[in-house]
Amino acid sequence: MKDVEFFQWYIPDRLTGKPYFSRWKMSEDHAQKMYPGCKKEPATREVRFIATTEEERIDFATSAHSKIKPGNAGRDPS
Repeated sequence: MKDVEFFQWYIPDRLTGKPYFSRWKMSEDHAQKMYPGCKKEPATREVRFIATTEEERIDFATSAHSKIKPGNAGRDPS
């Protein structure tokens, strides 16, 4: 698994050039590719663990699914 930082961004408006605050979080690579010149807001930092191999994806999917028991959907599995 790979740790990826996500932030909300100040994105320059295409017409006015005035930055607006994004309503969603993006990784730095994605944000810079989609919105050149954008600036991150460090206070919105969130670290997500991203599966990098097919094996990790399968392990994560099966472990997450195994914690859900019939009649317990949406509740704390512990």
